[in-house]
Amino acid sequence: MRNKLFLILIVLSFLGFADATYLAIADYKHIVPPCTVIQGCERVLTSNFATIYGIPLAAFGSIYFLISVVLNVLALQRFSNIWMRRIFILFNTSGLIAAIILLYLQFVVIKAFCQYCLLVELILFLLFFFSIFGVKKTNKIQ
Repeated sequence: MRNKLFLILIVLSFLGFADATYLAIADYKHIVPPCTVIQGCERVLTSNFATIYGIPLAAFGSIYFLISVVLNVLALQRFSNIWMRRIFILFNTSGLIAAIILLYLQFVVIKAFCQYCLLVELILFLLFFFSIFGVKKTNKIQ
């Protein structure tokens, strides 16, 4: 069960990495990816919130998800270590907080939605959910 859970976490992290990297590359090339599902990508991706000190927010997302892939692989091997579990939960909680902030910005401040951004936020929610589920399952086993 634990191996399947971490496989899900690794796949989600990789999907988040791919999505965020796609957005970061598009930003550096000054391209706005087309919105095929919803409208508003351009407003979100060109807003004042899309960069921090000139660095695309998506680049930070790429780094976050790359670390997430590595952390999930390490956690799979060393999840019985209490410090590994704490780092794992803290890291995924930080992703959840980021997702909530980003959703707030889209829904309340910008009032536009980006399908790529929503996918990243969904992945962050799922990573948090599955990480909590994994810790609870592991605590019951021990």
